[in-house]
Amino acid sequence: MLRSVPRVSKDMNCINVRQRSTNSNGSLATKPIPSTTNSTVTVATAEPEVCLSSYQTGKTVFLSTAVVYVMDKDGIKLPARALIDSGAQMNLITERLVQQLRLPRSTVQVPITGVGSAIAEVRAKVTTKLRSVHSHFESVLEFLVLPKLMPRLPSVTVSTRDRNNPNNIKLADPRFNVASEIDMILGAEVFFNLLLDGKIKIASNLPLLVNSHLGWIVSGTFSSGQIESPVICASTCCEEGTDLAEIMKAFFRMEELNGENKWSVEELECEEHFKNTTTRDACGRYVVRLPCKETPQLGDSHEIALRRFKSLERRLNREPDTKQAYVEFMNEYARNIHSEAKSLFAKGGFELRKWVSNEHSVLQDSETRITSESSNTMKNNSSSVLGLTWHTVSDELFVKIPSVDLSRKCSKREVLSTIARIFDPLGMIDTVKAKAKQFMQTLWKLKLENGRAFNWDDEIPESMKSDWLDVPRLVTISNPVKIELHGFCDASELGYGACVYVRSSDRHGKVESRLFVSKSK
Repeated sequence: MLRSVPRVSKDMNCINVRQRSTNSNGSLATKPIPSTTNSTVTVATAEPEVCLSSYQTGKTVFLSTAVVYVMDKDGIKLPARALIDSGAQMNLITERLVQQLRLPRSTVQVPITGVGSAIAEVRAKVTTKLRSVHSHFESVLEFLVLPKLMPRLPSVTVSTRDRNNPNNIKLADPRFNVASEIDMILGAEVFFNLLLDGKIKIASNLPLLVNSHLGWIVSGTFSSGQIESPVICASTCCEEGTDLAEIMKAFFRMEELNGENKWSVEELECEEHFKNTTTRDACGRYVVRLPCKETPQLGDSHEIALRRFKSLERRLNREPDTKQAYVEFMNEYARNIHSEAKSLFAKGGFELRKWVSNEHSVLQDSETRITSESSNTMKNNSSSVLGLTWHTVSDELFVKIPSVDLSRKCSKREVLSTIARIFDPLGMIDTVKAKAKQFMQTLWKLKLENGRAFNWDDEIPESMKSDWLDVPRLVTISNPVKIELHGFCDASELGYGACVYVRSSDRHGKVESRLFVSKSK
């Protein structure tokens, strides 16, 4: 059955609605209802409505739309229909319009969240210039690309033949009442930049006219009868999140070597001073001048100190006994300073006349020498150098492995403790440490016969116990005539690392290649 339109007074705008009814087959039937008023607004068959605000049955909402010029790849302007939405965080554009404009794209990964937590994934963005049809306003904006933004706006075509518009009004969207596609959404980024002073309210039941750089925007509600339509909200927002590509860039920036020398001005001056003033004297010692400042801020105290010294000197000249005691005290004080300085330097290990070497001729030329039999060396002709053990006779470096208590069973706890205590500052056994770390990973995967995983204190199988290596300190051949550095790097699912080898050859053509330094993770 048909639902009638309520009668209103003649001084109000009324609506001639094609009401819908349901026949026995469940289909919709339309029938015009005559109007008894002076002015009418005819509405077509109801379709789903798109709105940005709360919807009330019996009202039609006009959203803020405008026709704008959009520049394509060659700078040629093309018209497009835009929805002006202050509830959108980003500007959006349809895939169809991007293809028409032939705009270059940039790859992004941005999730767009709408009403009801509906999420759409955006994978491209474009940048283009927007220009007004009615003014000189223009703006360069960035748009996220989506296949489709929303259904047609308005959802139904509304006839406005009898509506009295103010004179000399240039509408931003002359066909605001015709249901058509939306090509782009202008969000809050540009929304308030578009608005100008000026609003016009024609009647209480008609939309509002708002002045803007794009023209007068029609927005608001008017009575449209009892049209029941589903509501689709168009407001969107961008989820705050870090792009996966940005995360990977940050990771690689953290791992890469810093190639820039970020030295201060004083550090650069010290470096330059060292290069310019370092020499060797007749005894072969290196000599460098103290890095004194060119203009030290000492203040004007020379005259005061000189007057005080002369006053003391005059008093001592009048008292010979006091002068002699003063001189003896100062001489003894100077000798004590010298002795104390030597003792402090010795405690810090700065006894530069003491040497440890694998070349006996060097020790024989020293006035004060300490050989491998002295108290400062370790047993078996070995000495501690940078935390490593140096065997002075065979000229080999040893990495000291912490002793293992044989009375205790070899478990995951003992293996991890041993690996953690290996001190290798030069990375000479990084290959061994990497193998040890992989060995620890294997222990995590081991299971007992009953299927239970190994605990920290379960003894590992005998087949998985291994030995350690000795590494020669000298990385070149004797009397080399050619030295080359070769670097390698590799990675796998278990880890990654890099190493540098020294390849040396002598005049007889003998070649040796040894590990110089390595690093793994």
